Amino acid sequence: MRKMLLLSLAAVVFSCGSCSKDGATGPAGKDGTAGTDGKDGNANVIYSEWLDVEYDPIVGDFDEDGQVDDTGAYETVIPVEQLTKEVLTNGEVKVYINLGTADNPAIVPLPYVDLFAGYSINPTFYPQKIYLLATNSFMTYTDPEDNAKHQQYRYIIIPGGTAAARTTKTIDWNNYNEVKAYLKLKD
Repeated sequence: MRKMLLLSLAAVVFSCGSCSKDGATGPAGKDGTAGTDGKDGNANVIYSEWLDVEYDPIVGDFDEDGQVDDTGAYETVIPVEQLTKEVLTNGEVKVYINLGTADNPAIVPLPYVDLFAGYSINPTFYPQKIYLLATNSFMTYTDPEDNAKHQQYRYIIIPGGTAAARTTKTIDWNNYNEVKAYLKLKD
């Protein structure tokens, strides 16, 4: 009986020792059916093309001949039909200025403040319009040296309740490149 037990134990040890953890791989299974494409992540996000903007001077002081001596500030309005009261109270609106050009962008969010030069651009949002007040005329212009437009503007509207507004991912909404990548915006 003892021999039988030792023989059985030896057979088990021998068979386990010759087993491999990597057994033979069976044939691959069939591919599943392809699913339908999902919606873009920015389905509800509204954004403008890069816009040309002109500013009007807000009259400051007059000289003794009744001529404008100093311009106190500059203002403009960007009409935005989709900017509703609901968006203003429940969503997010961002405005950016490209201080550079399309080929060599230098994009900053508004409000924009240059402490050294004493410049600023401040947006105020109303239903159907974005009002900009600036200390200088930050109008769009074409530089004859590079024949390119400078100081164009873009707005982005994120209605409340959209997936982008409820995301757990942290987005720096003042970093235009990060916002553009996250919302998959096209230039």
